[in-house]
Amino acid sequence: MLNYKTMTAKEAIRTAKEESGLTAEQIAQRLGVSISLIRRYLKEDDNYFPSLKMLPRLCIALGNSLLLDWATAQIKQDADEKREKMLVSLTKIINILEETRFLIVKQKTLTYWEEEIIQNTMDEVDIECYKIRKLLPQEKCCCGEKKKFWCPLWKLWQSYFYRNRTK
Repeated sequence: MLNYKTMTAKEAIRTAKEESGLTAEQIAQRLGVSISLIRRYLKEDDNYFPSLKMLPRLCIALGNSLLLDWATAQIKQDADEKREKMLVSLTKIINILEETRFLIVKQKTLTYWEEEIIQNTMDEVDIECYKIRKLLPQEKCCCGEKKKFWCPLWKLWQSYFYRNRTK
């Protein structure tokens, strides 16, 4: 059984091709695209990936769902990692607030130093809250434009495209 979580996008594309038994020429013909485009998809050191619209077409042409299965596994892994990071931050927040509550309840009046400690702990809480906010979907893209696609598959494919485009 294939381990989609550890597979790169290029490995998934090449494995899907191998599983289909088709040549690059046959795939290009089925998709109505040039052979050079398919070769770029398959070439290891080329950072060119199929567009989101091309993924289902590739699966149909290849006669398997390997690429979509891979993308689904990547999305699930990404979601699991985000959830774990949020839980870590929330646990830190709870511990910080519990320690702060204990300090406030214990003292009838707070000294300047204790107030300073409380202020520092609230700063730590702010940092952890910021980490959680960064993991949540944003209304706007980094360029300031409204995001057009909220589909996790779109976000996954775009992240691969932009990450590898800048290399």
